[in-house]
Amino acid sequence: NPFSGILNISAENENLEVKILTLEGRVLKVINLVGNNTSIDLSYLNAGVYIVYIENDKTNTFQKIIKR
Repeated sequence: NPFSGILNISAENENLEVKILTLEGRVLKVINLVGNNTSIDLSYLNAGVYIVYIENDKTNTFQKIIKR
């Protein structure tokens, strides 16, 4: 899942809160999304491993991502 600068998120017509975190848990960015597909510009981040935490009113999930 390495990415260079743009992170694409696909959802099914949901309202989502997306947080980008460091591995230590520090919140770097919070995005409120509405709709199906969204691209988030993370080109300003240094290369490394981050966590994407996605939450809606029913559930939450997280995924480690690698910035090249």
